[in-house]
Amino acid sequence: MGYSYQETTTEEVERLFALLQRLYNRNDRQPVCYFQFVVNPQSFTQTVENIFHVSFLIKDGVAELSLNEDQLPVIAPVKERSDENPVFEKSNQFVMSITMENWREIIKVFNITRTIIPPRKNYFTKGEK
Repeated sequence: MGYSYQETTTEEVERLFALLQRLYNRNDRQPVCYFQFVVNPQSFTQTVENIFHVSFLIKDGVAELSLNEDQLPVIAPVKERSDENPVFEKSNQFVMSITMENWREIIKVFNITRTIIPPRKNYFTKGEK
């Protein structure tokens, strides 16, 4: 019996959150470059899916997207919330569009040679460059 779309999405979001937490901790608890986290240099489609799933982490308040000192987007897990300090005090949204041309440029500019987010086990891609 197959998974529903919602179950698959939830499972993937949880997998990405666990990966983000590990990377954050290995990076001396510093935010991770957003583009290096979500971009799969072999698959535009997988990159779009990664962006989609990461958006749930941000929407759910378990990860935050901010700009570093170079004004580039970085992502980090949100530190533990408490009732006195709710994470939803401020609400920011952003819209990101990405074209195949943007994707290729990001790969080049950030020198992305491998994906940080491994494809799901049941996901097969062909090179899309």
